[in-house]
Amino acid sequence: MVQELAPDPGLAAVRSAFEAFSVDEEWSEWEERGFRWWPHRYCQRIWADAPRRDPELGLVVCRVHAETEVVRGSGFVCPDPAYLASGIITADPTMNALVRVGESFAYRASVWVHEENLGWTSRLLQVAALIQITNAEYRGWLIADALEGDPAFAAHPQRGPRPEPDGMLYWRRDVPGRDDPSAWEAELGELADELAALGVEAALQGARLLVRFPQVELGHRIVVDTAPHQVLGSGVRIRLELEDPPRSSSGEPLLPIELNGRELREPVPAHLIGSWAWEDFGAQPYFSCVIPNLLHRPGILRNLVLSTGLRLRWLATGETWEGEPVEARTEHGPTEDAQTAPDAGGADPAPTGPVGIRFILSHVPTGRRLAVCETTPEIHRAKELAERDDPEGAARGDYRIAYTLVGLPKVPPHRFELAYVDGNYGPICRVCGPAWFSPHTNPEDVNAAMERF
Repeated sequence: MVQELAPDPGLAAVRSAFEAFSVDEEWSEWEERGFRWWPHRYCQRIWADAPRRDPELGLVVCRVHAETEVVRGSGFVCPDPAYLASGIITADPTMNALVRVGESFAYRASVWVHEENLGWTSRLLQVAALIQITNAEYRGWLIADALEGDPAFAAHPQRGPRPEPDGMLYWRRDVPGRDDPSAWEAELGELADELAALGVEAALQGARLLVRFPQVELGHRIVVDTAPHQVLGSGVRIRLELEDPPRSSSGEPLLPIELNGRELREPVPAHLIGSWAWEDFGAQPYFSCVIPNLLHRPGILRNLVLSTGLRLRWLATGETWEGEPVEARTEHGPTEDAQTAPDAGGADPAPTGPVGIRFILSHVPTGRRLAVCETTPEIHRAKELAERDDPEGAARGDYRIAYTLVGLPKVPPHRFELAYVDGNYGPICRVCGPAWFSPHTNPEDVNAAMERF
């Protein structure tokens, strides 16, 4: 068992999670500063970094993490798994980031804890960890299919695979407060006043609170609203939007998967609750989190908005842990290096095969692929037939449709022209073939999608 250091809020948060989940001793293993447990097919690790004293707070602080490996690979078949994984990140992320760890992909969440915030940050991480392991069980095979990797199924080193799922995996069947009005809706006006008192621009605009932090050159805004989430139900959303994305030393915009990774490698003082994401492939990245009603407590929303402000300050400094510049474009334009970077053009690269979408129908409980189709009508017809033959499985949601991209290149610069395919308009790249796009019936609507690439 773990020997607790005093004071060590990190180990206290780890113990709290172990007890809150009622983890079975026979399906878990303790390590020096955390534990692993096997609720079913995937293994989750919860641990605390070494504690340190924060001179500004005058308190011992510690970063506590929850991680579930989702996809395991050894040289992915798809040409750019980081790019594709960035697109797989849902456009409506909740409380976990998808990160790349070597040749694997994992869900990760982390919080900074100290003795004064231990209660609510521990609870925050616990809910994020439950969402994380549940998403791995229900969506891990989708991500593995798309990346052409293997689901990171894990067996207990002594007991082997767990035959039946832990009861905690069914927590989403009855989420407290899911169907109630947002518990935070009445707090938005009060929060605006509190932030204004701290010198932060905050204004209500309808049912949303718009926040801008002073003395930060990055064009940005933080949007707080109470629109419900399709799974978690009512709660509050916090979204950080940037005018221009952070860029690498070569001037390339950082992918959502890369931004998530940097948040873990560098001493970002913000909680990693949520994820960087795209609305669509190649679109402007944003950071978003959704906090369900069951976590409501006075003061939490203010702390999470201020935490997002710390994330913004980290982006604006342009410094990484190792001192390597992270070239973030500001409202004044790109950095000098980005402006003088050599053009990525030149001779046309050799054309590659066309990019295509393959739709996959799978049976979730067994992980079996039932059909692979090239069009949405075909795959939906296959799903209808499967559910007709298995109404009980259909009611449980056992049949899921995923997609994978075939032959996806990342060859700058793209050269797009308008195309008309199957009754819809979309962008086609003359260099690398058709790009993945959300179909539009109006050709004018394609322009914005083309510009995002």
